[in-house]
Amino acid sequence: MTSRNRALLDSFGFIAGDRDPAMNTNFAGRYMVCEPYERGHGQPDGRGGIWCVVGDDLDMLMTEAVEFFELESVEPAKADAEGTPL
Repeated sequence: MTSRNRALLDSFGFIAGDRDPAMNTNFAGRYMVCEPYERGHGQPDGRGGIWCVVGDDLDMLMTEAVEFFELESVEPAKADAEGTPL
């Protein structure tokens, strides 16, 4: 399931892995899963506009994101190598 979740998140452009210390600063955790965002953006919690979860169990965070966004039932947008929609 973990590799499937990783593949789904990657296909939708989510960021999953080591924590950006500027994201969700009100919460502890070594890892994060976030919607795509510009580096340099920071927020104390999800009210900053970017959906982001942080914690110490990356597999659990990836599962939470896949389930929250129901990614298994949605097709990712098609784009070329430069990110231009097809």
